[in-house]
Amino acid sequence: MRQRRVTWQRGGLGLMAVTMLAMSCGANPPSPMAAPSVAAPAFDGTTLAGEPISLASLRGSVVLLDFWATWCEPCREEIPHLIALHEQYRSSRFTVLGASVDYGRGVVERFVEQLKISYPVFLDDGEIARAYRVRSIPTTVLIDGQGRVRRRYTGYQPRVVLERDIQSVLSETVATP
Repeated sequence: MRQRRVTWQRGGLGLMAVTMLAMSCGANPPSPMAAPSVAAPAFDGTTLAGEPISLASLRGSVVLLDFWATWCEPCREEIPHLIALHEQYRSSRFTVLGASVDYGRGVVERFVEQLKISYPVFLDDGEIARAYRVRSIPTTVLIDGQGRVRRRYTGYQPRVVLERDIQSVLSETVATP
């Protein structure tokens, strides 16, 4: 009888551990709104279209900075949402900015063309990802018009989550003189 109880307890603990691990996979909840004083790390780059891009040049606009790769399945699933959000809010001083962590410009250019990505995309050699403490992809950072990190997302996020937070930051930006 004692042997059966120990086996059942071990089995129950194992099942609980597997269940908890399975529940932690997939979309991670976004971090709470970051304190307004957290400055986003500055960066400079060149888009695939050859245009210079920097966080400073986007001052006054809300920016959704997305770190992704062509081989990342959750990134592939999230990109159509990012395209739609970029198109929907671009006239509201908002932009999506894609930072590809892929190696090789050609594969990224083909991917951007294939998915018809309409927002600016640049290649990151890892320097910007390190500055933003990216540990996995996709990682997306919502930056307000003053250059402050307002939200950080790790993993795939549904459009409704991103849109709610974008609207919130945009409304604060409009209300601020």
